[in-house]
Amino acid sequence: MPALLSAFLAVSTFTLVREGTGRLWVSAFAALLSVVSAQTSLGMGAGILANWFALSLANFMFALLVRSVRLHSKLAAVGSVAVSLVLLASYAFLWVVVVAVLGMILLASILTFRGADRREWRYEVGYVSAVLLAGILVPLVLMFLVPVSVASASDWLARGWSYVAQQATLQVLASGFATLEATFDFAGNRVDLPFLTLLSIIGLLDQGSATSSFRRITSAMVLVPFIAAIITPDIYFTWRGLYLIPLYLTGALGTESIIRRMNGGECVWGSRDRLAFAGTFAGYLFLSQLSYSLRALELLIMVAFG
Repeated sequence: MPALLSAFLAVSTFTLVREGTGRLWVSAFAALLSVVSAQTSLGMGAGILANWFALSLANFMFALLVRSVRLHSKLAAVGSVAVSLVLLASYAFLWVVVVAVLGMILLASILTFRGADRREWRYEVGYVSAVLLAGILVPLVLMFLVPVSVASASDWLARGWSYVAQQATLQVLASGFATLEATFDFAGNRVDLPFLTLLSIIGLLDQGSATSSFRRITSAMVLVPFIAAIITPDIYFTWRGLYLIPLYLTGALGTESIIRRMNGGECVWGSRDRLAFAGTFAGYLFLSQLSYSLRALELLIMVAFG
């Protein structure tokens, strides 16, 4: 199952990055990084198969959203909604995060009204709004059409609201950073966090030829889970929130940005020196992440055989 989930995450990552940037090697590198990412090492260690599987669904949903905006495709928008429903059925927590991501994307799109091309701006706001509303309203309609699901959904919402009400106090929220530190200590032997975080920041700030909708999606995919981790001062929910941050994707974008700028914007295939630098830098990042994944696998083997 871990092998299948890793392969599925790689395919979904490749699809999303290819739709957003149109660059084959960046998409392939992001897919490769996803296989040796913290999602793999932590997924194997904790056995969180539903969460791991749902990450790929979220990537496919966002890829279809980017495609719908880029090609003005209603079919892709419908596909994005359909995948969001499968995501809700498979892992409701990530579905809630995805809805929040869509809300942040829509807000960011609206705020960029003055500096955007009006025609493209209308398409982006229209498709994002449609996917967000349909992704919320369709489950509500289905819920009231099936009486059994109404009771279970109401109970789920009541328990969720009760948890939020208990946690949303100044005393509890003040402990959020301490819990975040404990979470980093917990995952410290499974991800090269400082270097990957630096690359991710660079990738978010400089995404080259990426579409505007893809830039907003990647930024929201990082910000919303991080905020969720901060406001849930419980190590279980905190590291679940951090687990959703696609550092493998933003790290690949940061790697591409550094290689592009160091090569003066020239194609890496046009010179042996440029190709050697790109291969060495990307290879170092991949091997550093692979070492953490193999260490996590070794820990699993040691625990299994006592």
